[in-house]
Amino acid sequence: MNNLTLDEIQKIHDEILEQCSKAIPTKSWKHQVNSAVRVGTYQSAFAKAHVDGNGDIYVSVHPLFLQTRFVNKLKAVMAHEFTHFVLGLDENHNSKFKRFESYLLDNIDCDLDAAKSEADEFVNKIDFKWTVIAHLVDGTELFIGGVHRKTKTYSEYPRTEHEKHTVSVGEHRGKTVARYEFIQNR
Repeated sequence: MNNLTLDEIQKIHDEILEQCSKAIPTKSWKHQVNSAVRVGTYQSAFAKAHVDGNGDIYVSVHPLFLQTRFVNKLKAVMAHEFTHFVLGLDENHNSKFKRFESYLLDNIDCDLDAAKSEADEFVNKIDFKWTVIAHLVDGTELFIGGVHRKTKTYSEYPRTEHEKHTVSVGEHRGKTVARYEFIQNR
């Protein structure tokens, strides 16, 4: 199967926009999309919602979508970005945002299990500069994921005695992180 084209991405954008508009009429959105989808140049997000100084309101997608056939993930990403337009870009990913996003995801034609699987494959294709490993107090090492730059969250952990991270999912749930390690990939 061929990779997605920009025209196909635009069609998916328009399809999901229509489905989201039926769930929440666009007249009640903070921002109404008025521009074609674009391809971004960033490395760390699937897509971004934009309201630029020229009055263009649009979604830009990660360029890696043009090298994949991840239609379900693209649909879920579009619903996520449209949630930003519904509530306004200042809402971030708070509980209100998550409720609206969940509502939109329930009202679009998308296999969310397939989208999750595609997201994992998508992230595996990204050329991260660093891999982060968590070392737990019991000696266990956990793969955290890839990052493009070192952040204080991991590089200066723990900054205070009260700032201890614990594992929140899986078989190591509740265990404390002793330290993080960065492994350079390139």
